[in-house]
Amino acid sequence: SPHRTPAEIEDIVAMVRMSLYNKEVFCGAQAIRWELEDLEVQPLPSIRTINRILSRRDLTHRRTGRYEPKGKAYPELPGIWPNQTHQVDLVGPCYLTGPIRFYSLNAIDVMLNRCAIEPMPSKAAQSVLDAVYAVWKRMGIPDNLQVDNELAFFGSPTHPRGMGPLIRLCLFYGVDLWFIPRSEPWRNGVIEKFNGHYRQKFLAKIAITSRAELRQASLAYEHRHNSTYRYSKLKGETPNN
Repeated sequence: SPHRTPAEIEDIVAMVRMSLYNKEVFCGAQAIRWELEDLEVQPLPSIRTINRILSRRDLTHRRTGRYEPKGKAYPELPGIWPNQTHQVDLVGPCYLTGPIRFYSLNAIDVMLNRCAIEPMPSKAAQSVLDAVYAVWKRMGIPDNLQVDNELAFFGSPTHPRGMGPLIRLCLFYGVDLWFIPRSEPWRNGVIEKFNGHYRQKFLAKIAITSRAELRQASLAYEHRHNSTYRYSKLKGETPNN
């Protein structure tokens, strides 16, 4: 049948899924398709086709459940329209060949799942401010900015009761800054999930030797995610659509 997926393609889909599952990384249809694109598999099956293959081969088992809340009161910030709420997190330290040490400030719009990635040389206050401002220039300034209790976000150990640079930046632009409860990363669930994709599909694959290449590759990954990754909450559309 000209419309039937070749058996060898189905075998490749199954092998890629089991490989991702055994590595304890994302192994859904979109993650599999991303891997197939990188492997230059042809013909490239659609996400719907990959889901059907997984279902036929009984490869739909989920590895883990949801986080259990600890009963701490915390408001659920709205994500009804674009730039209403952004979640931001730091990933790192990460290392390039050399070694070159860097951090990545990752941001995501809760409503659109549109991301922005900004590599930083350190967690110094000025690096954080430069990265946040660069993200806002591409995504827009949000009404709410939600972060964890990373020291670089709220201040310094020298002046624990003083307002850190990020707090002052948000006050200047009229952004409400929210800190999630300690040890409850699921409160920042959207960006935490994206960080998993970032580690799996970017950090685990790049071969970069300079900061200039790192910035170009980060922007390329950002564009690829925003223009190709489809979300069910967007009714199958990409963040850019």
